[in-house]
Amino acid sequence: MCIRDSYWQALSFFEKNLELTQALYKIHPQDVPFQNGLAISYEKLGVTHSALGNFQKALVFFETETGVYVAWLFLTFSAAGRGPMGNLVGPRIFKKKKGYHTRKKE
Repeated sequence: MCIRDSYWQALSFFEKNLELTQALYKIHPQDVPFQNGLAISYEKLGVTHSALGNFQKALVFFETETGVYVAWLFLTFSAAGRGPMGNLVGPRIFKKKKGYHTRKKE
């Protein structure tokens, strides 16, 4: 068995893993380990497709992986009341004053 055959075999395992991970994620979308597992599944598929020379498919999987991590970041920090850069998130009321946006005093 050559290395390329091993990649094709790994690809079938990773595709099955993705199906299972997506099913778990649908049931528990707020569960961080399932979100992380989903992102890892996309990463493994991206790496495998890249090794096989399927660069367009690899790119799609890497972009999807990034999207899952970005969604996780916003979910995590929003639950804590902070944005990814540490700034407070949530509803803010602004009024325009002399060309500048300032926070409306309550």
